[in-house]
This record gives sequence, structure tokens and C-alpha cells, in this order.
Amino acid sequence: MSSYQTLFDGKAREYAQYRPGYPAELFQFIIAKVKSFDLAWDAGTGSGQAAEELTRFFSAVVATDASASQIQFARQSPGITYRQTPSESSGLPDSSCDLITAANAVHWFDIPDFFSECRRVLKADGIVAVWCYSMVHARDAALEPVVQSLIDNVCPFWPEPIQLVFDRYRTIEFPFREIPAPEFTLSVDWTLQQFVGYSSTWSATKACKETTGKDPIHGWVESHQMQLDDSTVYTFEFPLHLRMGCN
Repeated sequence: MSSYQTLFDGKAREYAQYRPGYPAELFQFIIAKVKSFDLAWDAGTGSGQAAEELTRFFSAVVATDASASQIQFARQSPGITYRQTPSESSGLPDSSCDLITAANAVHWFDIPDFFSECRRVLKADGIVAVWCYSMVHARDAALEPVVQSLIDNVCPFWPEPIQLVFDRYRTIEFPFREIPAPEFTLSVDWTLQQFVGYSSTWSATKACKETTGKDPIHGWVESHQMQLDDSTVYTFEFPLHLRMGCN
């Protein structure tokens, strides 16, 4: 089990409130490759955004997370069974899963052990799909450099596994027959208050505050004299990177 899997216990409520869902195009691409729809497992489910989407397609969805508080605040759906357990030890039967997903989570796992567990529980024709999204961009040309200034401020404080995200998951050893996948874009419409809520969930924000004793977001808001109200909505975009394969 990775030592990072309980990193976000103290931010579970904010995760549920501020972390974005994923684009319909992503699921359409994945589902088109799936052969049967009995069981999907969403590993490192966090707030359950991906698991909730999977209930549209599968008879049963099991969503696991090492963090009890993440599961406590996760999205509730009659189609999801939540379990607190490490992603390297799902507790699922051998050859039981039609699809395994891990949404913006694999970089926190013990990756070889997780993929070994995937191979154990995956059906012979099952699919593994793992994805992450890169740093956010503001579509508004005036806001974009302001957003990037916050990212630059916290950049030295990202934990080591985030390098895998910066590498778009391309450096992960992926022990499956790879299915070529396009790039996707995750797009959200947020107020600045919502963006601040989202950025408060970053592991780098927490590490910066613990290391320096200062809240980087508060300092950023003050330095730019920002008004955090709900009067203006901006479009924020995240490049999204998928790796997908089968046994």
C-alpha cells in the first residue's frame, strides 16, 4: 500500500464539493471498448465522480478508497458499493471485473501492486482505464497568467508522485495490451470562489502551508486584489490523459 493513500483525509469534504467530474466523451470512448457490463471497479474513487458515471452502464459498481473520510463524503448512488480498502487489495473475486478505472489516482498507488491486482480481478476480455488531468488553464486571456502565478507559487511543493501526472502517465509501466487513446479536455465553468475551493484541495497547497506557515491561496488572492464573488463565471480547462488496455 502506498504511503500517500491517506494524504487527503483532511480535505475529503472539499474534494466532494470542488473536484470536477469527467467529460462524457471520455466515458463514451472507454465504454465502446467494453464487452460486458456486469461489474466495474473504480479504484481510488475519492468522491466517487467516476463511479457515479459508471452506474449508467454497469449492473454493479464497486468503488474503493483507502481513506474512510473520502468515502464518508463521496457521492451516494444506489448503484455504487463503497469499500474502504487499498487499491492494491480490492477484495474482489478473481476474473470478476469487466472494467477497472482509476480517475486521477494511480500516481498515489503502489503501481506494480495495483496492476497486479487488476490482472487478478479482470475478466479475460476486461478493460483497464486509468487517467489523469494536467494543470488547469483559464480560457480567459486576462485571467490565465493570474492562475498560472498561483501554480508557479506552489510548484516546489508538489509531492514526488505528481511527476507522473506532469508526464501525462506516459512514464508509467503499463502491463496491458495498450489500446490507443486520444487526448481529452476536461472543461468546467467556475466562479473564482469555486476555483479557490478547488485549488485548496491540491496536495501542494497543503504542503506549502505546512512548510512555510503561510496559506499560498490567501496570499495570492490578496496580491491580485481579487473579489471572490459569484457574479462572474469563467471557463477552466484541464488536459486529460488516458491510458487503456486489456489482458
